[in-house]
Amino acid sequence: MKKRDLAVVIAFLAAISLCGAAFLLLPKADFSPRERRVLASLPELGQDDFDSAFESYVVDHIPLREPLVALNAYFGLITGRDGLNGAYLGRDGYLLAAPMEKNDAGFARNLEAMASFVQSSGLPARLIAPMSKGAALADKIIGPHEPYPDEEYLSQLPEALPNVEIVDIGQVEYYKTDHHWTSRGAYQAYCAYMRAVGGQPSPEDAYEKVAREGFYGTTYAQSGYFASSSDTMEMWVSDWNASAFHWEKLDGYDMYQVFLGGDVGVDVLDSPSAPEGTLLLFKDSFADALAPFLMQHYSRIVLVDLRYARNTDLAELVEEYAPQEILFVYCMDSLVNETSLRLLDAAYAG
Repeated sequence: MKKRDLAVVIAFLAAISLCGAAFLLLPKADFSPRERRVLASLPELGQDDFDSAFESYVVDHIPLREPLVALNAYFGLITGRDGLNGAYLGRDGYLLAAPMEKNDAGFARNLEAMASFVQSSGLPARLIAPMSKGAALADKIIGPHEPYPDEEYLSQLPEALPNVEIVDIGQVEYYKTDHHWTSRGAYQAYCAYMRAVGGQPSPEDAYEKVAREGFYGTTYAQSGYFASSSDTMEMWVSDWNASAFHWEKLDGYDMYQVFLGGDVGVDVLDSPSAPEGTLLLFKDSFADALAPFLMQHYSRIVLVDLRYARNTDLAELVEEYAPQEILFVYCMDSLVNETSLRLLDAAYAG
């Protein structure tokens, strides 16, 4: 063996040994703030899925894992495989999730459950259904991509939900690194909703805009494009909605939780001086940034996130709070794929 070849072999073995030693000796994190997910834990010997669980553990805790994830994402980008991790690097710094898979059966089942609940409750109901960011901002995607089915599903809502008014929110603003609408986007949806109910939205200058830089959202965490610039988050605050903001969450891993404090099963926002009665709001996380705007108009908003309220008796909840209206706020992905919506069908069963 030539000396040069021997040196290469020795360097390779040294690198492997160093990597192995680092894997064994370095402390193991339980959570990745950048990817916003729990990391795999060391499996127990003898468990049924030990091989796959141990492989996940090694992959999650390999030294320099996050730089390697980013390297893989950018290598895919320059070799024409943008979206390897399920997100595209778009124009103007936008990160956009790849299209959801079509699920016609799940979509129909969820709408059937929603229509059944509205009919049984006897209450007037409306739906706000923001499209996924990639569908709404498809012009930001640079390369070829699979089609987004959002508009196809959106067009089916009026026929599938004849007893629910579909609120047309038009084009709204989204974060660059997150799948949610911004506070301005939520305000745009709020204005559309108030027009739909015959009300008057508060003007933009009625709010103090509190800005915080450094927001990296869900699409950033998914994408691997970790060189992307952060978003600036704005909280639109007034005398009537200050209680909806949990400022301590701005120092946590998920700054979006500043709105309502994060996801819980049932929450109640009270505004005793508001002119209208009680609004029952079924929601995914898009409603977190919208609800503070509605507090000026409703004396009580009962928020229900069915993902975390599986043991809640919904018929009893309606009886307890006696709402005058129902509002559903679900993005298209939730309407298609969120199985907890089917709990609505069982609310008045039996």
